[in-house]
Amino acid sequence: MAKHFSHGTLAAGIVGAEMGNDVFHKDQLELTGLRLILFNNEKIPAALGHKRDVIDIYSCSFNLDNPFTANAIESKTVLKGGVEKGRQGKGSIFVFSAGNNFGQNTKIHDRNMEFYASSIYTITIASVGRHGKRPKYVRPGACILAATFGDFRTWSGDILKSTSNWDSCAIFQGTSAAAARASGMIAIMLEANPRLTCRDVQYIIVLTSSLENVKRYGNSVQNAAGLKFDKYFGFGLMNATAMVLKARVWFPVARQLSYTTIFNKDSDKVFTSIVSSKTSVPPLKESLYPKLLEQVAVFVDIEISNTKVEDIDIVLKSPSKTLSYLLSHKKSNTTETKSLNGPAMIHWTFTSVHFWGELLTGEWKIFFKKNQEQESLFTIRNISISFYGVSDLKEASTIYSYIDPSDISNKSEIFDLAEEVFEFADEKYEEIKRNPQSATVAIGWIVGISSLTCLLIWCCLKGPCTRPIRGDN
Repeated sequence: MAKHFSHGTLAAGIVGAEMGNDVFHKDQLELTGLRLILFNNEKIPAALGHKRDVIDIYSCSFNLDNPFTANAIESKTVLKGGVEKGRQGKGSIFVFSAGNNFGQNTKIHDRNMEFYASSIYTITIASVGRHGKRPKYVRPGACILAATFGDFRTWSGDILKSTSNWDSCAIFQGTSAAAARASGMIAIMLEANPRLTCRDVQYIIVLTSSLENVKRYGNSVQNAAGLKFDKYFGFGLMNATAMVLKARVWFPVARQLSYTTIFNKDSDKVFTSIVSSKTSVPPLKESLYPKLLEQVAVFVDIEISNTKVEDIDIVLKSPSKTLSYLLSHKKSNTTETKSLNGPAMIHWTFTSVHFWGELLTGEWKIFFKKNQEQESLFTIRNISISFYGVSDLKEASTIYSYIDPSDISNKSEIFDLAEEVFEFADEKYEEIKRNPQSATVAIGWIVGISSLTCLLIWCCLKGPCTRPIRGDN
């Protein structure tokens, strides 16, 4: 069989690995293979809705190639229906790979630009490299919930291999492998507690994942609920042991509630390089609306002249001062991506998990920023925001460590600078290995710039110590 047809088999091998090969142990696991010859609006929904009362987890190691492509009403309906009615009402669990960005032909530089990754009904998983590094193919996304090893078996282990269509195992790497591994972890968790709903699974992943062993170069941010997140790895590296232990004692979360409002706009058209808009959410009746957040979805209908989508940042700010990049501009030092022609026209719903556990009430702000000096005409047609969460806060103080909003400061710009410097250092190190004669100059660059950057980060972070306080809600 042709080599490229082995992708699904490789993913299945990761999900279904058995005890004795140091990967997973799932006694009751049964696999169903659904082969999609054509990725279209008919085949994909049919696969995602196949026997949804029998299938617990849909492990999807694929993505759409084109940005801002809504995969028709059928896909939205099947995802929503699966989460609400699948598994006899407990909800189908849709695990999607965050996607790999290789070469110059790829068009997506932020995972929030892709339909399945950005859906509130899916669990989007990124890949972590050896020693906790970020693989070069990984792209940011506020929709990414967590990550796991997609290139190597463990933090410093051997290259990841899996079952193939040939007579031996084959190398299987990337976010496809990471999503398959995450699906395997969730399967173990369901063995420990089959009563878990799809939202219970999301909560457990959020609360047990950690950025402690992920090399972020200081790029993580802590939200007002005390949860640390990263734009590349979500809430961090998944921990199968912690997931199982928490699943055994987990009490089901309350039903999900939602609230939608629109952003105010001073003008439909404005000529500038940055635009902001805000909306205030008053205290709502707890039994009807969410008070404690899970996910946020922002619908944007805007056109920006004299620019491209790659040059735009869209940032959402919560009442607690947490910042989430709904869309990040394309960095010049990453793998080149195929440009989208200007003007930048965005008609899309972006999602973010970064406000998980925060309170809804207060003023929310959204910013549209160009990473170019010249001004452009911003034509704002519509901006709305939907909040998803629960109203019951009786257990919040035992789950989250709420901190004073005045103690939250977003240092993403200085951390982004640090990340670029350390990536530069990695490139110089690779250059040394290829050309030892350049070692002296390259090492000088690495030591000099890295030292200055560390000093800059230290100055930025130094200040009075803050101590998390326990929520009394």
